[in-house]
Amino acid sequence: MAGKESEASISTAIIVIAPRQLMTTIVRKAKERELGPMQDRLNALWPRALALSPAESDELRRLEDIHAKLLGAPEDLLNVGRIVGRIGAALFLPALTTLISLTLQRSLFR
Repeated sequence: MAGKESEASISTAIIVIAPRQLMTTIVRKAKERELGPMQDRLNALWPRALALSPAESDELRRLEDIHAKLLGAPEDLLNVGRIVGRIGAALFLPALTTLISLTLQRSLFR
């Protein structure tokens, strides 16, 4: 029975962690796709920052703001500590009950 519980624990961990890891990868790639062209445009505007038209100055400020927000946005949707804590808390009581049951069975049937 303990083997089935550990298999269930591993399955639960995989079911919880795998989709989040996939989402983290998707978010990271989307972020890179967005930042590339934006960085190119910023690189074109920065050298002429003092000679920009008012519209270009507004665009530069807007792009810098968006760029900073994207760079600072978290990519990691996988808060492993919290996930492990929740899984551990959810599995603690069943594991403890099984351990006590197996201990009592062994002591009673000796």
